[in-house]
Amino acid sequence: MRWQTTAEPETGSFRKWADDLAQAFVRLEPTILNPSSPFTGQIVQTTVGDIQISRVSASGHKVNRLAEHIRAGERDICFVNLQISGLGSTRQRGREISASPMDLVVVDTTEEFEIAHRAHFDLFSLEVPRSKVPEQLLRSGGWSSARSPVHKELANALFSYASLSLLSAESQTMPPELIASHVIGLLGCFAVVDDRDDEPAPDADAKRAAMLSYLSRHLEDEDMGAEKIARAFGISARYVHKLFSVTGNSVSEHLCKLRIERAKSLLSQASVSKLSITDIAFNLGFRDISYFNRRFKQLTGMTPSDFRRSQMTSAAG
Repeated sequence: MRWQTTAEPETGSFRKWADDLAQAFVRLEPTILNPSSPFTGQIVQTTVGDIQISRVSASGHKVNRLAEHIRAGERDICFVNLQISGLGSTRQRGREISASPMDLVVVDTTEEFEIAHRAHFDLFSLEVPRSKVPEQLLRSGGWSSARSPVHKELANALFSYASLSLLSAESQTMPPELIASHVIGLLGCFAVVDDRDDEPAPDADAKRAAMLSYLSRHLEDEDMGAEKIARAFGISARYVHKLFSVTGNSVSEHLCKLRIERAKSLLSQASVSKLSITDIAFNLGFRDISYFNRRFKQLTGMTPSDFRRSQMTSAAG
């Protein structure tokens, strides 16, 4: 689903944005904050399981959830908002929470609230049944990604899943229920970030997904491994190994496969054709070119040079 509004506030056509918000979310009262400037707003939305994921991009304005809206008896839901760009401010229960990029803010639609952005902003808004929002997360009102490295990685993972949900809605490449279960698991991780042996499976899956996301962004670090992951996430290396053991592959094996996938991508690009295979391997954290060649062939069935040659031939044809 997609909604889009372009309006000159003084003409009264800004009211269409209120209608768009009501259709996409719940009844809200929007107010323009800069009457002298044209307003633009867009909402792109999809549903995964019982979660509704929307990407909202709009000019600066504020929205209020009023008592009259609540009395209308709409669904018992919360909005979990992940700020992408711009600065936001949310007020609820006498508390004000500021949101910078990659911060998480939770609002309860059964109570009045205000969300304000002074300038253009972009965010993901996840509509989640209130019963599935961890109570600790609901009480805190959200988390700052600057709180700790683990919160930053969880925010990145949540961003990835939200983005994937919109892509999958178009290509149908991922089961919606799978995305929904990981999103719920990530919210649980935001609520309780610790090192527990009895962690529920969905939370463990989500934490492992965040670690894989962390690995994929640090492939060039030749010292990357369980110890560095543990320091980044504030847990023990033993627990990192335990999280990965249930997949049937060790941390080092996951890392190797991610590096080989990145190498395949680079070997397929004409723009890096002058970069030697040895340079590519070393840039991706491999210390031994013989090991890289052997693992590449094990995982792809081809040597790196044969793979590059086949990709260049396909591109030329």
